[in-house]
Amino acid sequence: MKRKVFSLLAMVVVLNLLAACAPTVVKETVIVEKPVEKVVKETVIVKETQVVTVKETVEKQVAVTPTPAPVEQVLIGAFHTGPGGEGGIPYDFGGGKTWWIKMFAPLTVLSADSTGVEPMLAESWESNDDYTVWTYHLRKDAKWSDGEPVTAKDVKFAAELVCHPDFTGRIDQRNEAYQSLAGFDQYLAGEADSLGGLTVVDEYTVQFELTAADPRHFTHLFVAPALPEHAIDFAPSEYQTTDWWYNPDKMVGDGPFVASKYVKDEYWELAPNPNYFKGKPRLAKLISRVFTDETAAVLALAAGEIDFTYVSPDVVPSLDKNRFGIFGGSSFVPVHFHINYNSIAAAWRQLKVRQAVLYAIDRKAICEKVLQGTYQVLPCIVCQPDIWPDGLNDYAYDPEKAKALLAEAGVDPADLGTMHITSHTGYSNQPNRDAVQAMQAYLADIGIESEMRFLDLPTWRATYRTADMEFAYRGTRGTVYGYAFGQWLSTHKIGTAVTGYDYAADGYDELIAKVTSAPSDEEYRKLLGELCLLQNQTLPDIYLWVGLRFGAANKRVKNFYWYPAPGGGPYDDHAETWYIED
Repeated sequence: MKRKVFSLLAMVVVLNLLAACAPTVVKETVIVEKPVEKVVKETVIVKETQVVTVKETVEKQVAVTPTPAPVEQVLIGAFHTGPGGEGGIPYDFGGGKTWWIKMFAPLTVLSADSTGVEPMLAESWESNDDYTVWTYHLRKDAKWSDGEPVTAKDVKFAAELVCHPDFTGRIDQRNEAYQSLAGFDQYLAGEADSLGGLTVVDEYTVQFELTAADPRHFTHLFVAPALPEHAIDFAPSEYQTTDWWYNPDKMVGDGPFVASKYVKDEYWELAPNPNYFKGKPRLAKLISRVFTDETAAVLALAAGEIDFTYVSPDVVPSLDKNRFGIFGGSSFVPVHFHINYNSIAAAWRQLKVRQAVLYAIDRKAICEKVLQGTYQVLPCIVCQPDIWPDGLNDYAYDPEKAKALLAEAGVDPADLGTMHITSHTGYSNQPNRDAVQAMQAYLADIGIESEMRFLDLPTWRATYRTADMEFAYRGTRGTVYGYAFGQWLSTHKIGTAVTGYDYAADGYDELIAKVTSAPSDEEYRKLLGELCLLQNQTLPDIYLWVGLRFGAANKRVKNFYWYPAPGGGPYDDHAETWYIED
C-alpha cells in the first residue's frame, strides 16, 4: 500500500515537472482585411520559454474607395452667341469684347455691372487742370505671354496700327479711343509719320494730348488694348485677314489666355497665359464653340456639351435651376432703327413721318406681351430713367394720330416705299423676331410696308453702314459713361458719305461738345438729359426699347461670372479664377 502511495506521489511530481517544462501557448489573432489580405502579428515577449503560436484567422470586410480621377479643367461655352458675341478681335467688332479681353488687357474696363469704369492695364491716371492732357501709368508687372514686358511703346504701337490710313478693321472703337488726339487727322490722312498727340513718357507712362477738354477720357479706353510691337508681323491693311490672331505660333497676348487652336466657324480654343499679371488661370483650356443661332446653343447646354451660353428671356424659366446658374441684368443697349437717309425716300426726312411711325407702333404692348415684360420703352437713346428730363413725348400708341401726321406732311404711305430693315443673328432669337413682326403689322395698319432680313454676321458686317443700308434694327452702347456720341454728329458717315441727316442744324454738334466736356458728373448727367430731350423731339432714329439679357452657366463651373454688357463690355470677369468641379 505504501508502495502504491509512493508511486502515485512520484507520478504527480513528474507530471508537475513536465508541466513546468512544457511550452507556453500564446494565442495570436491574425486579421485578414479584404480585398487586400494583410496579416497583423501581435508582439510576443518570450521569458526563457519556448513559444508556440497558434494562428486564428478573422475575416474583416474593408470598403476600398478608389482615388477619383482629376476633373478635366476644360470649359466650353458659346461665348460668340447672342447680341454681344460678334467677333473677338480687338478694335474690329462692335461685339466680342467678352472674348478678346481673355487675350488682351485694355487700359481700363467697365465695372462688373457696367455702371462705372475701373483700372486694368493702366493702374492710375490723372489730367491737367483743363482736361486736355491725360497721363496713364501702366502696371509694371504686366507681361506678354512670351515673357516680354508690356510697355508704353506697345500702347502707342497699337494706336498707330489701327489709326493708320491703310487700316482695314472697323473704325468705331478706333475712333472712340483715339479720334480726340492731337494729330489724329494728320496721321489718318497720311500727312504725319506718327500720332503727335500720343507720347511715350517712359517705359510705363503714356500721355494723351487732346484737341478738346474731356473730363472722362478714361471712359473711352476700355476699347483700347495695347498690342505687342515686337511680335506683330502684319501690316495695317492685313488686320482683318491675317491669321496672327488665331495662330498659337504667332499670337502673343497679355490677358489670362492665349490662342491655342482655331477652326473657322467651329471653335476657338485658348490656353492659359502663365505670365498673366493676375495669376495663371486654373483652366487648362477655354473654348468658344460657334453656333448658328441661340437655339442650337441652348440645346447643347441642356445636353451637357457646353457649360455656358447667352439665353433669351423666354428660355430662362425652362432651365433647371439646380443645374444652371442664371446671370442677368440691364443690357444698357438701346434698340432702335438706325436710318441711312441717303438711301431712302426723301419724305423720311420730314419729322412728322418719323413721328407717325412711333405713334403707329404699340411699343408698350410689345414690351409687355411679346418681350414678356423684360423690356422697357425708350424715349431716346439714354437707358437710365433717372437721367430722363421732364417734357418727354412718350409717343403712346395712337394709329389715328399717325395717319393724321402723314396727311399733314402731305405724304402718301406708298411714296415712302418699302422699309428694308436688316439686323444680324444676335437679334434673331424668337422674341426679337416676334417683336419685329408685330411692328411690321402695326406699320401695315397705317399703310407702310416693310421687309425684315436677319443676316449672318459676315454678311451683316459687309452690309451694315454701307451705301445700300436703309434701316438697321440694332443696338448701341448705352452705359452711362459709354455712349458713342459720334453717331449723332454731323461728321457721322454710313459708307463713305455722311448719313444725310443734318445733325448740326438741330444742334447736336454743339450739345454733344458740352456733354463730353462737362467737368462734373452732375453736369454731365444733366446735359445727357438735354441730349435725350433733343433726340425725343427730332427723332434722327426710331427709338424702341432697352431690355434685360441673360446667360446660363453650368454650376460645375466655379467662380464663373458673366454680365450682359453692351458688346460684351469689356469688364474683368476674373476668368483666371474659373475652374471645374464635378
